[in-house]
This record gives sequence, C-alpha cells and structure tokens, in this order.
Amino acid sequence: MPKEPTLSAHAARNPTKPVQQPRRRHESQATKASRALAAEQRADNDLALTTKFNEIFMQREEDIKTLAKDFNKTENYIRQVLENCIHYTGKRGLSLKNAITHRLSKEARENGDSYNARDERINLSGEEYQAYKDSLTEEEKKSLLDDLAESKNLKEHGVHATNKAVALDAMQTSAQVGRVIIALHSRTAVRGFAMFTRGHPDDSATPSFVESDMASKFFEDTFDCSVWDVVRKFELWSCNRDKTDNRSNIDTVRKRITELVEETLRKITGDKTVTMSWTNYKIDIVHTLGVELAGWPPKVEMVRPSKIPADTARRILGKLRSGAIQWVALTRSQREDVAEEVEALRESGAVKQRKPRNNKDKPRRQRTKKNKKSSDSSDSEDDSEEESTLQSHTNDGARVPAPTVPTPTTHASTVRAPVTEASAAAVQMQTPQIAAFAITPTGPTPVVSAAASNLPFNAPASSTGSFGTSVTSAAFTSSPATSLSGAAAMPFGSQLAVNASCDEFNF
Repeated sequence: MPKEPTLSAHAARNPTKPVQQPRRRHESQATKASRALAAEQRADNDLALTTKFNEIFMQREEDIKTLAKDFNKTENYIRQVLENCIHYTGKRGLSLKNAITHRLSKEARENGDSYNARDERINLSGEEYQAYKDSLTEEEKKSLLDDLAESKNLKEHGVHATNKAVALDAMQTSAQVGRVIIALHSRTAVRGFAMFTRGHPDDSATPSFVESDMASKFFEDTFDCSVWDVVRKFELWSCNRDKTDNRSNIDTVRKRITELVEETLRKITGDKTVTMSWTNYKIDIVHTLGVELAGWPPKVEMVRPSKIPADTARRILGKLRSGAIQWVALTRSQREDVAEEVEALRESGAVKQRKPRNNKDKPRRQRTKKNKKSSDSSDSEDDSEEESTLQSHTNDGARVPAPTVPTPTTHASTVRAPVTEASAAAVQMQTPQIAAFAITPTGPTPVVSAAASNLPFNAPASSTGSFGTSVTSAAFTSSPATSLSGAAAMPFGSQLAVNASCDEFNF
C-alpha cells in the first residue's frame, strides 16, 4: 500500500472541505530497472567525455608548442591568450639586474662604503653592466637570484629585533591596508574593513581598525555593539589563543579525523547511528553501505587514526577539511565488483566469515504489550507488599523520631472532650502530615490543644506517668496507620518520646 500523503496546513484546518488527492506516478519494476541502466549509461558517457577532453588537452599542448616556435613567443604567453587569462600580477618577479644591484650593495655594506650601487665600480645602465652581465655563468646568475630571493623573503617574513620596529611596522602596514581598501571602494564601490591587534600581551603594537565608506556601521546595525567592543574582544582572544589553542596537538588532530569521517559518513548514508569501521573497512563500509572514502592517500593504510603518524595525520585532516578526501557513493556495477572481490577473499580464507548464532532462523520470543502489562502488575504487587510490610512494622509500635515544630502562642481552638475510640477506617482516610499541638497538664488528665484542625483524633490523652514539669509544645506525625509517633519539647530543651494510638498518649 502506498503511504498516505501528509495533509497541508490548510486542509488540516478545514476538515469538512473535500480534499483533492495528489497524482501519484506508479513505477513498475521495469521502469526502475531501466532507470538504473540509464544511470550506468550516463556514467559511461561521462567517462568517455572525460577521455575525449584529455585527448583535446594533449593536442592543444602540442599546438601551443608549435605556435610558440613558429611565432617566437613563449608557451606561457600563447596559453594565456588561448585561455583568456587575466594579466594581473601579485608582485614583480626576480630580475638579474636587481640581483646584481643587491650583490653590489651587500659588498658595499660589508666594506663600510656607500649603500648606493650607482657609486660602485660599474654603471648599471652602461656598457660596463652589459659586459659584466655577459661575463656571468649560469651558476653565478642562479646564485645571484637565490640571494635576492632570500633577502626578499627575510624582509617579508623576518621577525623584527626591537619592539619599536614591531610597532612602526604594524602601524605603517595597517595604514597601507586602509589606503588600499579606500582606493578599492573608490574604483569599484566595494566596502570593506580590517582589524589589527597584537598577538601576545608583551607586544607593543596597538589595535587598529581601517574601513571604507563607514563599513563599521555594520556592527552597530547588525550586532548592536560598537566596533571597538569587537576590536577589544578580538585582542583578548588573540592574546589568549596560544594558551587555549590545541589544534596542533596530535591527539586532537586524530580525534578530529574520526569526527569528520563519521560525520560525513552519516550524511551520505542518512543513518545517524552508523559508525566508521577502520579494521573491516572493505566489508563493513564499502561492501555493506556502498560508499567509499575517495581521495585517501594510497600509501596510507586504512587504520585507526591513533596508528597513523603525526605528519600524515595532519595532512589527512587538511584534506578532509578542504574536501580532497570525501565519501562517494558507488554505482551498481562498482558494488557488484566489490561483492565479487569480497566473496573471493572469503573463499580464499583471507577474510573470515562471521560465525552465525545458534538460534538463527528460529522463532524468538518478543516482548509484547501483554507481557509488559503482566510485568508491570507484578512490580505493583511487589510495591504493595513492601508498603504492607512497612505498615505492619509501624503498627507494632516502631518509634519514628519527628522534628520539633514550635507551637503558636495563641491556638485556634482548645479541645476539651472525653476520651473516645477512633475508628480505624477514619484514621486510614487521613493523609500523612505534620501538625503541632500543646499539652497542658490539668491534674491527672492533660488536655491536648491542637494548632491544626485536621488531627486524626479529638480527645485528651491519658497519662501513665508524671511530666516532671509543664509541657509547652509537642510535634507528631500522623499517617493512615493507627499508630502515631512524635516528640514533646520540654522547657529545658530535652525531648520526651511520644507513642500514641488514636485514643491516648503514653508518656
């Protein structure tokens, strides 16, 4: 039977109106099989198209080499023209002229002479420079370029030696970024902002914020806070990051690998309870679920992340975050190939098949609602037996200490009535409670003065002993049982145990 469609909100609000049933497309087994066959054909077609593209790319590379040779152009130039590449460059490349200038300036600094290379022994714009350039061998030219590259890298990424240099560099660089952002907005109407702060509490750089076209209003309108509040929090986070950041910890890296693998596996399978099987990956994951982890390094064995070396684990984590390693679903033909491979491994004995349980294909008793009700009734009977046992112990005169409750100075009523027998049924109707009462000795028969009107009895208590002093207050606990237990407070702080039935107190 097809599943009934869920009613819309409008239809649910109007149950009396007729509902037009949605059209359902009935698909036969032949239609489903033809769809699967069409999917395989599309996969084969895509593979053939990719192969054709590769052939075209190979032919294009040969054409590029031919054009570069015929028209005396570089292959890179021909390739950029064909691919319609942009000609923006991030920075200037290394030139031999700059490398020679750097070498001459370096020699001048070492000798204590002028820093300007134009004052040196050759003129960089004359014939002497051309002769000096032609006299250099390829190894010497390469050495000059390497020295220049090393010097540039030191200026870009080298650490400053003094705090003053750090502060000046931070201030100048942030101002330069601000000018670039403002100029970009003038040319393209693109808004932007940038925040800068120190990375350690001991650094001398001050926080700064640069923007274009009042972009800082974004924080006030969206987050309802000032931009300097955000800068202050950013500085606090930056100074404390090294203390709390443990991303470089190898244990954290391996744990994150497991989390990402299982999280993406649950997404592609739609099962929130599935877990990654590292030891039986081929059978439990690829063969059973029909998915595989594409992009996994071929030289790395599929084992638990705890057994993967540290450097390899960090590379795998980076690929998982970038999407280079991800789960992909297998086609029907691929799943059939995997099934044949697994079956061959089982026949050869390389993979041991799991031993079936002894009650396989046998009916097993299931927990039904009837059995559940019977078990619940047995539990209730056990509870009733425990309650009856506790009640019998209470009727036998077990004394339960009760807290002393102070009695108000004025009582709602003073009970002075003859002794009567309380009915057991009336006592059992009372609910457990704590009440306060006062006992005033009036000769041989003390009078009970109750502060609560729902006491389980209404009679004076017969005394079997002597008070020794006047009793001012007492507390007792009443229950559905016929026995009451309590304590009476004496003026000097001692307590007198009370064990009373419904019609008397025994002191």
